[in-house]
Amino acid sequence: MNKGWVWMNWQKANYSGNLHQYIEETQKFLLELDSVSVKMPSEILSYIILGKLAGDPKLSQIVELLNLNKEIIEKPDQILSCLQENANHCQTKDPRSSTLAPASALVSSTSNEPY
Repeated sequence: MNKGWVWMNWQKANYSGNLHQYIEETQKFLLELDSVSVKMPSEILSYIILGKLAGDPKLSQIVELLNLNKEIIEKPDQILSCLQENANHCQTKDPRSSTLAPASALVSSTSNEPY
């Protein structure tokens, strides 16, 4: 894997309105960046993570709160963890406003058992 391609792929990835999917994809990209030894200050990674969410008015408050927290901004994994907590809280509060993908079960086409 090439450092440049990993970085450019992450940069072209956008937030599409599904926060859980965004968090998953961002975690994947952070692992890929680490695996190819891309060196980037953690604070900058956190600002990039939050910057991709800044255009969503539903997330403006959490983005602003995280942006102002100097301890959390230094840890991109904590940024993602806080975003995940917020997404889970919002989903519990009002399941109709969820940004989650539809649930699916693991069902074999030859069996009625869920495994």
